[in-house]
Amino acid sequence: MRCRQCEYPLWNLPPGSCPECGGGFRPGDFVFKIGEVRFCCPHCDQAYYGDTADGLLDPADFDCVECGTRITQDECVIRPLVGKDGIENAVAPWFDASRGIFKRTLLTAGWAMVRPGDLARGIPPKSGPLPGFQFLAMINLLLLCFGVLPIFVVVVAVPIWQGALNAGGGPGLALAAFYIGMMGVTTVTSTLLTVVAIAAAGHLVLRLTGPVQDGIGRTMSLACFGCGPAILVAIPCLGPYCGSQVSGIWSLVAIILLLSAGQRVSGLRASFAVLLMPVLLLFAIIVLTIVSGMSATTARMTMPPPRPAATAIPTESIGSVDARERNVERIVRELLPELSASSDPAALLRIELAERLRDLDPPLQDPFDFQIISVSQGGCINLNGGDLWLTVVPAPSGEASSKAVIGIRSDPADPDRIAVIVIDGKDRIRLHVEATDFLETLVSKLAFLGLGVESPVDPMLVDRWLAGASATERPDSTGGS
Repeated sequence: MRCRQCEYPLWNLPPGSCPECGGGFRPGDFVFKIGEVRFCCPHCDQAYYGDTADGLLDPADFDCVECGTRITQDECVIRPLVGKDGIENAVAPWFDASRGIFKRTLLTAGWAMVRPGDLARGIPPKSGPLPGFQFLAMINLLLLCFGVLPIFVVVVAVPIWQGALNAGGGPGLALAAFYIGMMGVTTVTSTLLTVVAIAAAGHLVLRLTGPVQDGIGRTMSLACFGCGPAILVAIPCLGPYCGSQVSGIWSLVAIILLLSAGQRVSGLRASFAVLLMPVLLLFAIIVLTIVSGMSATTARMTMPPPRPAATAIPTESIGSVDARERNVERIVRELLPELSASSDPAALLRIELAERLRDLDPPLQDPFDFQIISVSQGGCINLNGGDLWLTVVPAPSGEASSKAVIGIRSDPADPDRIAVIVIDGKDRIRLHVEATDFLETLVSKLAFLGLGVESPVDPMLVDRWLAGASATERPDSTGGS
């Protein structure tokens, strides 16, 4: 029983004017199934049942058996049979002003989940999209406050607040509140725009595929009320994780059913109209992903080969050169504590260093002959042979470990390039110098290590090492060489 002008449900209303459009109505203008409605006395609510072919009363004018008042059929209030809830509650809960906003929201969401057809028929066609937008805003408010906000506060807002406070009493609370507010505005706005886009595209499809009962405002209203299943996300903590996917699919199904009932179209047309935009969006994402992957693969396949190095190393890679320097440094570091505790550090150095360098991987280019050892001014021990130069400053007994300066011709492609490594306890310095600057660098680094003598190393010994020559005698241990 609906208004002939605006389709507003007229059950349980006294005859007169439609509350939606103001058009007049009376029970005698409608056709009912025999025995399925009650004609109730407007004075005492005594029920009578129609028995004519149109389901109306016969006679239409009589005295009420309960209160004795003379009544007519067109004065009766039409009610469905007891237990016919689908008829008795034909007006959507959202439009029942006798209930509070919170209860109206929950009941309407429940109808969208389990009674979408009744909900569509209970939405006044002339109500426009505004009530639907209001309902959608309430759903978003509930899911934000009860579902998303507790997680957001714990994961994001509290760390921001504490971080700002720890940084010196900054506006932690204001910053956290700003992020919460931005999240709320973004969520509501994006949801509203998504629903409007789906409704607009769906209404266009319906117009192109056949007749539609009402305009686009009705379609948007139905789409907004179809988002009722999103209330599942409002379940505290659990909802955002477990309810978001279920509620999204459920909402699409509800919108399809509301659109079919509210616009009087087939389920197939309603499904095509609602699912068109989500399917196209999904298809676009898949295509973009495939295209981007193919573009990256093509770019890698067409990439020109790397240019060869300007100076090639015949037998070793640059990585091997670096590894060789680090391995020599490691071996020397391991020996320095033993030299500090030895009574004859020069002999220990000559024997142990040669033994340990035999297993060097990658090896130095030239074999080692460690017979060239000198003890220079200040007590530093100089050893050289092959591609290695080593000057050790032994630490006095009981003090920190010895210090050392290492010189290595580690790159066979550039024999005039010397790697200089300075070891001072746990600290180290590594640099590369030309062969002509090695002596000056060696003297300066020994001074840096605290060796305060004028000539800690014999220049002739350095020149011989750089020239690749070997001395046949061990220089005097008291002098420079």
